[in-house]
Amino acid sequence: MLEDRAEILRRELFLRAISLARPPVAVARALAQAITDVYFEAGDVIYTRGDPPDAAYFLVEGDVTLEAPDDEPWFFSRGAVVGILDVNLERPRARTAIAKTHVHAMRLSGEDWLETLEDNFEYTIQARNAVARDSHKLVLELAPSGGFEEPEPSDFEGVPELNAVARLVVLKNVPAFASASVQALASVAALARTVELAKGETLFEVGQVQGTFYVVATGIIDIERALEPVVKAAFGPSSLLGGTCAFGGILSEYRARARTACSVLCFTETEIDDVAEDHFDLVRSVTKHNGGERERLMRLRARARASGIPLAPREAPAKEHSAA
Repeated sequence: MLEDRAEILRRELFLRAISLARPPVAVARALAQAITDVYFEAGDVIYTRGDPPDAAYFLVEGDVTLEAPDDEPWFFSRGAVVGILDVNLERPRARTAIAKTHVHAMRLSGEDWLETLEDNFEYTIQARNAVARDSHKLVLELAPSGGFEEPEPSDFEGVPELNAVARLVVLKNVPAFASASVQALASVAALARTVELAKGETLFEVGQVQGTFYVVATGIIDIERALEPVVKAAFGPSSLLGGTCAFGGILSEYRARARTACSVLCFTETEIDDVAEDHFDLVRSVTKHNGGERERLMRLRARARASGIPLAPREAPAKEHSAA
């Protein structure tokens, strides 16, 4: 019994040490009790592309690659979490995980992970923001574009007013909210405030965004990071301004101006999170979107490295692919 308690404590301390969002003691303990230790030798296949996303693997020691046809491999080492993207996206494995050395990992079932998120809302929000900040490091490496795509030109550049139905339609078309229920989005739409901007008008300056989300309803908004490396990106209709970088206070490093006349929906972080606490499908929708965006950025970075394209330096060192 003492040995079992010591083993759970070891897992708990490891989880609190390596996780992007350090879980509170109660959450780390619950995860530690649900985890099992697994071992692989060099060359072993941990899971295969197309397998169900039944678990995530916390690497205690050893190296792992994730491989897919016609794409560059991703490399992981101690402290990384392998397979979590597939779990969060609720899709079959997109890559095959192969042990490159002797590997000791802690296996957490996907079901236990998702139940933990639903049962511990504050930790879920903390984890969402931590993943956003870690994804922003990938954005910085891909400067100056940040890996963002140029939006399609907008046919409608501002309207006098967006009624409740129009706001709901805009929100339903936002990728981050696409799989949320109509009930959740109707609650968000009811809280929205509309800001109308003329071409060239400033939405916010550096340091002005404190706990505010912006959804572009019509028109195009440009954002620019004020620090090195400089990142410039644009967001069009039905997009969450900043994408994944809308979370975790990241937009405080940016300024935003209207490229065209625009209508923008504004919400506070507290308002969104209050709705999400009552409608967990909104949390799952954002989690899926952020996972997909993180995967896209990781793919872009791997391809850039393989092509010899120089990457912009990060402001601070970070672990290689800490979660995928």
